[in-house]
Amino acid sequence: MIPISFSALLLALLFSCTKRETTASFYYWQTNFSLNQIEKQALSELHCQEVYVRLFDIDIKNDSIVPLGVIKNLDSFPSNLQLIPVVFITNRTFIETKPENIKHLAVNTHNKITSLLKLANKTCKKIQIDCDWSQGTKHNYFQFLKQFKAIDTNIILSSTIRLHQVKYPTITGIPPVDEGTIMYYNMGKLKGSENSIYNSNDANKYIESIAYYPLKCNIALPIFSWGKVERESKIINLINNTDSLLFEKKEQLLQLDSITYKVKSSFLYKGIYFKENDVMKMEQTSVDELMLAAKGLAENLKQDSIKIIFFDLNSTNLNYYSNEKLKDILNAFN
Repeated sequence: MIPISFSALLLALLFSCTKRETTASFYYWQTNFSLNQIEKQALSELHCQEVYVRLFDIDIKNDSIVPLGVIKNLDSFPSNLQLIPVVFITNRTFIETKPENIKHLAVNTHNKITSLLKLANKTCKKIQIDCDWSQGTKHNYFQFLKQFKAIDTNIILSSTIRLHQVKYPTITGIPPVDEGTIMYYNMGKLKGSENSIYNSNDANKYIESIAYYPLKCNIALPIFSWGKVERESKIINLINNTDSLLFEKKEQLLQLDSITYKVKSSFLYKGIYFKENDVMKMEQTSVDELMLAAKGLAENLKQDSIKIIFFDLNSTNLNYYSNEKLKDILNAFN
């Protein structure tokens, strides 16, 4: 038997007890930037140093590719935090964009981000592009990322990555970026009995693949809820902020069980038409389910540091997931 020195044993013990460095951040996904006290407190108590702020979407409207839902009041972003701009680009944008126009799209996107930051007197070190690209659009999307990075080589470029893209990288490709963010939610089918935001059965199909994904990644976890509106056995809409809807329209909704409501009489709510006999099913990831997701991820992640980005920063969400519960989720990664 070869003797082990005390110093070597101590080093091995220290190495085995080393905790993973885990930091927290949030996505901000509203069109008007404004933080209330609950949101400010969450950022402070979770020691967040940055916030991923959706600046605008890019989509096709009237046969033109245009920015939509451009954020307002960006100048109110706190000076003690780093702002990370996020731009969501629809997959159909890359379907309709010809390869020779990709550079033009990248330049226009970069210019729009720059102008918004300048107007708000803000700067950034990182930019994230959010796109659920497909096998048919990966060439255009990846070319867009390369052209975007070429405009400013000093910027850290990030891309969101869906779970099917993690599991089948040889088919979907690896985006040419500095880092990724794996969106660990929206993993189930919208039409079905299980929770489509998060459920362990679907999670287990993907989780082992995360360990082998050849790109340093952050993890985005869901703290949001939505209502799936079904009409004639088809999902026709997803409704956010359903707490307000249930409060304001309770006389026009019949509660069938703890998460399911039926429309008793037709009504219009924030531009969305609810027809008599429509059915709305509430979905939300419970604290216990989120902890289960965190523990499963912790076992499969090989990185010695990880950033957890909660989607999204909203007092309605934070009333359900307390700061202490979110701290417990973060500690599960250590």
